[in-house]
Amino acid sequence: MIILKSRFLGCLIGTAVGDALGQPYEGFLRPELERFPDILSKYRGRYTDDTQLTLAIANTLIEGNGFDRDILIKHFIKWLEEPPIGPGYGCLTAVRNMARGKIKPSNSGGNGTAMRVSPIGLFYNQKDELPLLKKYAKESSILTHDHWAASAGAITVARAVAYVLNNKNIDKDDLIDTLVNFIDEPEFKEFPRHLKSLKNYFDMPVKDALKDLGLKGVKKPYIEIFNTPGVKGKGVISGYTLPTVLCSLYAFLLSPTNYLKSIKEVIIAGGDTDTTAAICGAFSGAYNGFENIPDDLADNLKDKDIIYSTAEKLYGIYKKNN
Repeated sequence: MIILKSRFLGCLIGTAVGDALGQPYEGFLRPELERFPDILSKYRGRYTDDTQLTLAIANTLIEGNGFDRDILIKHFIKWLEEPPIGPGYGCLTAVRNMARGKIKPSNSGGNGTAMRVSPIGLFYNQKDELPLLKKYAKESSILTHDHWAASAGAITVARAVAYVLNNKNIDKDDLIDTLVNFIDEPEFKEFPRHLKSLKNYFDMPVKDALKDLGLKGVKKPYIEIFNTPGVKGKGVISGYTLPTVLCSLYAFLLSPTNYLKSIKEVIIAGGDTDTTAAICGAFSGAYNGFENIPDDLADNLKDKDIIYSTAEKLYGIYKKNN
């Protein structure tokens, strides 16, 4: 039996390892990635802003004994000094505004809030705390991304983490139904409908499924980027929240008990590989526990001891409150 502490550790380490595995391949198309004989060969253990901001939320929960908007703003501003590693423009601009005393989020539906929200799913995983999970996942999102898709993605990822944390066996349909019902509100527009359609993709060839999911919901003018010669039809996962969350969840559900297999599947799909692998890694790590992340990857992760210690502290605060 995997103990709860191991799942907390697995979620944060799993995020960082996934991030670092995907980082060297960000922006590649699937045909380019399929030529690599070993997708792990470029692993150097170097994570990006996905992990930095995940730790910012974890440290907020630790310092505030729960979610605190002002403490999170402080940690976001502190992130500017680290410095940020490969940040998205919208998030970086919003945090720079915070440093000037202004809360001025971008109107972005990008995946920058879904990638960092997993600690909220860990901390508020109990049934009676799910309203708080939804509230704080959204609050953490709209600080930098004031867009319905970003909020829906953040809430979905946090809820999925809470689900896998509390289930010994994963039922694909039940997990998807749980997520759909959790965000089935008018403000989240087509997000629940696309989530529900995920059930239909498990009977398709994986390559075809990820190609289709990778551009799900991407509209003009952004879709034109993916319709240019040399890109169209090749296979790539957009940095928009909806395809990122769908592909990360799909890859996890293909191989829920195999951390590395699910991570490899989402990386080889191309596109925003550090973020898709980070989110997939959060799901798999929270489900399988720290001991099921390959030792050679975890041991060679930059700042492993800091990330491990942060996860331990987060678990300690959680246990005091439960």
